[in-house]
Amino acid sequence: MIQWWRRRRASHLAKKASNSAAHGNYPRAIQEATAALLLDPNPETYHLRGQIHRLADLLEKAHLDYSEAINLTADDATLFLERGQIKADLGQHDGALIDFEQAIRLAPSDATAYFSRAQSHIAQDNVDGALDDLDKAIKTNPNAAMVRMRGELRMVKGN
Repeated sequence: MIQWWRRRRASHLAKKASNSAAHGNYPRAIQEATAALLLDPNPETYHLRGQIHRLADLLEKAHLDYSEAINLTADDATLFLERGQIKADLGQHDGALIDFEQAIRLAPSDATAYFSRAQSHIAQDNVDGALDDLDKAIKTNPNAAMVRMRGELRMVKGN
């Protein structure tokens, strides 16, 4: 069991990392998050460092941090969604689709997961899959970007 002072110090470092990232100092934020993880390796801080790596455009490192967070807590839809978005950014759409599917299983009312999965379907030229996901996203939480994308896909498909 981690001693209370280590956990407290790690929490302080994670807050500092978040603050550094908010001010655009990503190298310092990564250093602080890494120090926090050395004291208390927990999914929240891996998630934080993954977000910072993503902001710093260090997508492979972000992917590793999200994977570690998921290994520590496999029931957080946000982790799967964000790791899927990183995989999509890396062009790994098959892996992204798997993560988006898990995010949807864990949070079926999350329109962002359906929208993200639709974008990976589009990248793979799966218009029907994209339209299905856009319909679900719009039904869950309609917004203009999703409606516009669905309309454009329907035009491409000829509907």
